[in-house]
This record gives sequence, structure tokens and C-alpha cells, in this order.
Amino acid sequence: MSQQKLFAKPLAVILFFLMLNLVFQVTYAQNFLKVSGKNIVNEKGDNVLLRGVGFGGWMLQEGYMLGIHKDAQQHSIRQRIKELMGESKTQEFYDAWLNNFIRKIDIDS
Repeated sequence: MSQQKLFAKPLAVILFFLMLNLVFQVTYAQNFLKVSGKNIVNEKGDNVLLRGVGFGGWMLQEGYMLGIHKDAQQHSIRQRIKELMGESKTQEFYDAWLNNFIRKIDIDS
């Protein structure tokens, strides 16, 4: 028996169960929340307001965000800013960033 035939049956079984799993997940999700026009509604058609925040790397500085490719870790970036501006101005910068990065007007929009 060829090696190809040995793997064909287990692979078919695995694919079958993966597809079955996907079908049940999609079916289950259809009765939860959906979009109706510009609204999110539940299964009864009542409007649902989702509340929460997910800013990703909110206060995390990463090199790719700032176009820095060498020494791009957050502690290295802060150290470089401190070397350029001093401790006091660096703290002032981070305080301003914290206060202005995400504002109420951003959340409201």
C-alpha cells in the first residue's frame, strides 16, 4: 500500500470533523447577534448596544508603529527620548500622550 493511501483516509476524517465543527459554530452564531440596517440586534430584534474597549497596544510603543527598526523595544524608545529631552520633559511627553491618545471625543465617534 502506498504512503499516499495511508494518509488519505485519516486526512479525510480530520477534514470531515473540522467542517462539521465549522457548520455547528456558524449555526449557533446565527441566533445570537446580527446586523439590521445600522443596528446590532438580538434574536428578538431588540437593539443591542455593545460597550467596551479594545485598544490593542494602547500605550505600548513598538518600533513598527514609529518607523524605528533598530533598538525598537519600548524601554529602548523611552531611553532614547530621555536622552534627547531629559527625564522631566520625557515624563511630560508620556503624561500628554496618556491624556490625549484616546479621548472622550474618540470614544463618542
